[in-house]
Amino acid sequence: PVLNIIDPPERRRTLLSRREARPGGAAAYVLDIRLQGPDETVFFDI
Repeated sequence: PVLNIIDPPERRRTLLSRREARPGGAAAYVLDIRLQGPDETVFFDI
């Protein structure tokens, strides 16, 4: 529900982590926080 208030919808991905495989079969979740630019992370008050 909280992600639904972000408009346009394609900006929602800036708040989601992505899974990356690591050596030995382990998984890691990566979240990039960008402070400015075209892929700037969305910040909002709830």
